[in-house]
Amino acid sequence: MYRFAVLDDEYEFLNKIKQYFIGYKNISVDLYIDPYDLIEQIERYDVIFVDYEMPIMNAFEFFEMTEKMRYLKIVITNYDQMIFDSLKYDIFYFVRKKKINIDFPVCIEKILKELDDTNNRKLVIHSYNHIISVYYREIRYIETEKNYIIIHALADFKIRCTFKKLLSLIHDNNFVIVSYGVMVNIEYVMHVDLKNMLVVMSDGLALSLSKKYKEKVKNKYWEYKLL
Repeated sequence: MYRFAVLDDEYEFLNKIKQYFIGYKNISVDLYIDPYDLIEQIERYDVIFVDYEMPIMNAFEFFEMTEKMRYLKIVITNYDQMIFDSLKYDIFYFVRKKKINIDFPVCIEKILKELDDTNNRKLVIHSYNHIISVYYREIRYIETEKNYIIIHALADFKIRCTFKKLLSLIHDNNFVIVSYGVMVNIEYVMHVDLKNMLVVMSDGLALSLSKKYKEKVKNKYWEYKLL
């Protein structure tokens, strides 16, 4: 299930665009009027449609405030000429309000292709004479062992690498740190036991949950379960 959000200051348009999502069973969509409400929840979303012109902030200002977050940026606009001003913001696509019936299906087709390609992306680690390449979706969890990283996937891989370096290589929102040196793919988490401070994986393995990461793990788990 892909997670979409639409931010626009017009209720009428939000209700209109919501109808265009009907029929896409692999998409869940949430509607927002207030950009700050969306910013608080932004980690939940793969794709965000943002109205170019809003009273609180415009789309570019929104992108600047969320520049550290990873999501596909779609601009909703009435102004064709502003497209050239947007190049530095890495906009994925534009939807014109007056031609939404033409732009929307083309936009969605391109988005779904991009997201499907993303789901087939791999974690690639180079270390000395070793190169490990494994699909993100196949990784259950990753742990450190002294100066090594162990990747538990369909097979286990052990490679010399620091946890700090690993964090810089992970580009997938489904991964969350449960304790320093241990990271899980939330798709493989069966239960988060806050009483005993454990993260229980789908195969029954129980991993210790650090107090430092408790809130983030809890929120990530519930976000995943609610979608």
